[in-house]
Amino acid sequence: GISCDGGDGIVTSIVLPETNLLATLPTELALLPNLATINLKRNVLWGTLPTEFTSMSSLVTVNLQDNHIKGKVPAFRSKLLQQLDISHNGLTGHVVPDFGADNEALVYLDLQKNQLSGYLPYGLEDLP
Repeated sequence: GISCDGGDGIVTSIVLPETNLLATLPTELALLPNLATINLKRNVLWGTLPTEFTSMSSLVTVNLQDNHIKGKVPAFRSKLLQQLDISHNGLTGHVVPDFGADNEALVYLDLQKNQLSGYLPYGLEDLP
């Protein structure tokens, strides 16, 4: 479901896995400045990862596993990001060189089962 912080109605998490959600990731997610967790794994999300979303500074956990997301793997800008799973999608090309540069707290990364090429940026090879 959707969780809010305290009684003020500020959205902090969206957890809707395996709900047959058919959509693109809306750029309007960036209007939720306290969104820390988004879990939309195993739905029918398509399109690309919007810059407005990947630039959010509040993200801690992102799970978009097993959807139909296409395009390149962008850098996520949240220094708080700990877990990122965008595996089992249709992402292509090289991982951008600055991927992970802003993610000081990152402890889990899953990019498998995409059509990626090239090398992971320095420092990411030690992640589980």
